[in-house]
Amino acid sequence: MLADGIGCSIFSDAYAMRTRRYPPPIIQPSDVHTLTEFKRNSTELLGRLEESGRPQVLTVEGRPKAILLGVAAFERMAELADRAETIEGIRRGLLDVDAGRTMPLEELEAAVRKRLGLGQKE
Repeated sequence: MLADGIGCSIFSDAYAMRTRRYPPPIIQPSDVHTLTEFKRNSTELLGRLEESGRPQVLTVEGRPKAILLGVAAFERMAELADRAETIEGIRRGLLDVDAGRTMPLEELEAAVRKRLGLGQKE
């Protein structure tokens, strides 16, 4: 469960991609602002960010230079990244088990102790 109370699954995201039911674009044209505009109207633009929940793009000389995210959106993105890294680590571990790249706990402990210069366990 994410910080905002909404559950999310990478599997449902993958299903949506396969079935071509994409969500609307995250960044709308109304979410793009010049850096000068942001400097002049930062309170208003931050209010829009909080109200819409969508990221705001800041441009310099017509090119995107920065993305402003609300705290909830950032936390959600961090949670999803962490979840993806965890799933990838589990996947790699299962591949190691399937390939026979395992060792008994006692051997692992001895190897770690040797690497760290801790000597033999008493």
